[in-house]
Amino acid sequence: MEAHALVNSTPKFLLVSLTALQIVVLAGMLHRDGPFDHVGMDYLTTWVGASMIRDGDSHRLYDTRAQWEYELPVIGHYDVHWNDRVMHPYLAPPPLAILSLPLSLLTPLAALLVWMSLTVGAVLLAIRRLCKSFALPWGDVAPLVIGSMPLFALVMLGQADGLLVLAFVVFLAQLRRGREGRAGLALAVLAMKPQLLLAPIVYLLITGRRRAVVSVVAASAVEAALSFALIGWGGLQDALAVSRRMAGPAGDAVINVPGMLNIRAAVTRSIPADMAFLQTALIVALTAVILMLTARLWRQSDSREVTPIGAGLLCIVTVLTAFHAHYHSGVIALL
Repeated sequence: MEAHALVNSTPKFLLVSLTALQIVVLAGMLHRDGPFDHVGMDYLTTWVGASMIRDGDSHRLYDTRAQWEYELPVIGHYDVHWNDRVMHPYLAPPPLAILSLPLSLLTPLAALLVWMSLTVGAVLLAIRRLCKSFALPWGDVAPLVIGSMPLFALVMLGQADGLLVLAFVVFLAQLRRGREGRAGLALAVLAMKPQLLLAPIVYLLITGRRRAVVSVVAASAVEAALSFALIGWGGLQDALAVSRRMAGPAGDAVINVPGMLNIRAAVTRSIPADMAFLQTALIVALTAVILMLTARLWRQSDSREVTPIGAGLLCIVTVLTAFHAHYHSGVIALL
């Protein structure tokens, strides 16, 4: 009886211990460096993007000079010191900045703390929904995510993947219940990081869920149209220009491809940088092979019902095949 009680209490003990450790480390980083030096660095760009839209500067959303002008007072106020960059650019699609518009009315630090709280809440809600949908015990799932490096990176940097994890779980839950239209709408939230859509769309196509495909494509098209209306033609040109710069050597400090969790990172770490064509060919080939192998498994197991194995495989492959997937995106794979 005592041994049984000890086993049952272990997940709760782990959750409390790992959560406490994360809080201590995060508090230590804030005490040492302050906000936005590293803690909240990525959320700073979201707050700046929201502030630009709030002030009517949405047409300059991807103008890095304009972004820098908005960042400069924050950098000065919080004594931020970056050794490898002058400013940290906003690169995400406009919906992320729009989502953070209400927080732009707060101070940057207050907005960061609210955003962190929303992120943790979204991840906890996602775990709860996942366990309910697939009849999984909370104690088996939660310790894999809470206290993990991906979740720590997600909260620490102020990334948006917590909301994306919740949307991804809602997508799986709705799909499991046969509500393909709603599943597609939930998946469309991932258009904030469109690189994550590749594997889910292959999954939907190969398992014959065309209504979900139509739903996600239609919702994503609406998001794209609204984004274009917001930033205009000039803003689109700026977005393409900054994306090209970030794809080159100038963007290495910001993008950090070798530090990702995907096929692209594995190839980049293995093949010299001066063999760019070979790198690209291998990334495309490996991505295609993995998608073809998993597509065969999905067709066999998930054509009628979303199974735990098929869904779990989708979580992993979504991160592996995404062209841009850092540690914080790894929370999706942990599911």
